Amino acid sequence: VLPPELRTERSTRDRVPDGCSEVGDRRHRPAGRDWAEGGVDEFVVLVAGVAEVDEPLPIDRLRHLLQQLNPPPIVLNQIVNRPKHPRDSLLQPEFGQHDLSHWRVGGYGGAPMPVSTIDTLAKKLPKLILTNAYGATESTSPATIMPVGDTRAHADTVGVTVPCGDIRIMDDAGGEVPPGETGEIWIGGPMMVKGYWDNPEATAREFTGGYWHSGDLGSKDAGGYVRIFDRKKDMLNRGGFKIYSVEVENVLMALDGVVEAAIIGVPCPVLGERVHAFVHASAGAALEAEAVRQHCAAQLADYKVPESVTFVDTPLPRNANGKLMKRLLREQLPGSSA
Repeated sequence: VLPPELRTERSTRDRVPDGCSEVGDRRHRPAGRDWAEGGVDEFVVLVAGVAEVDEPLPIDRLRHLLQQLNPPPIVLNQIVNRPKHPRDSLLQPEFGQHDLSHWRVGGYGGAPMPVSTIDTLAKKLPKLILTNAYGATESTSPATIMPVGDTRAHADTVGVTVPCGDIRIMDDAGGEVPPGETGEIWIGGPMMVKGYWDNPEATAREFTGGYWHSGDLGSKDAGGYVRIFDRKKDMLNRGGFKIYSVEVENVLMALDGVVEAAIIGVPCPVLGERVHAFVHASAGAALEAEAVRQHCAAQLADYKVPESVTFVDTPLPRNANGKLMKRLLREQLPGSSA
């Protein structure tokens, strides 16, 4: 029996939740609506049909709800806890008090998942198979997806290119780089849009030969696994050394008590940029800047270690899609002109 939040007048197989439209066998949410503002947007896929909750649910109610969705094979597609970071729900003590043994597959995307969070999920939900994907509005669907069961072995990747797609790693001159080397990710395939509506200048600038320039820096190894290191605009350059945010942020996230972390570049007249970290710690965590630096120094080259740290009491700023807004972090620094 479905909980009241998911019941409709239709059968489980045919139901279309309020606020959704039906096209053939697919259910769609209306565009232009922020479904997660102020709470949790809960989205589950059942054996034959989709159930979606219109109104945000408190995290406690969501956990109770998901415990009841125990019949047939259930795929948990997305649980987003906004405005706080998804990791917050893992840190709440009552998380382990609920029977979530029926959770079988969890999908995530939109931003890098810290390896430490993947490991925490594996400990708390050992039967949960995590898989991620990478794509953009321009790709209309995922351009990569993680093969089932490969997440932990390839935790620093976004999987492999979808069968109909093609991903190439390109240098600044428009040439393809060898496997394992870093460049901009270009995405091609029949799922890609042809260009931008009524904007031929942007189309000419961001599309080449049917490939869209993603603006993401990454690599593709010999096995086809794609890694994303940073946005081109967010990469740091300290004295000629390139620093990719994801590497440093993964190390920061592995420090006990850290809920969220991000790095930005602070302008420096000598080196060009210096590394500055923003850290959102869990309540009661007694973290100090020097401890953060020592933790990073044990795992990173010296030029990648944050030279300064700002601790914040609130979640880091994110947009409606959950992506970190580093521009707003830069604006918080004294003398910023961002």
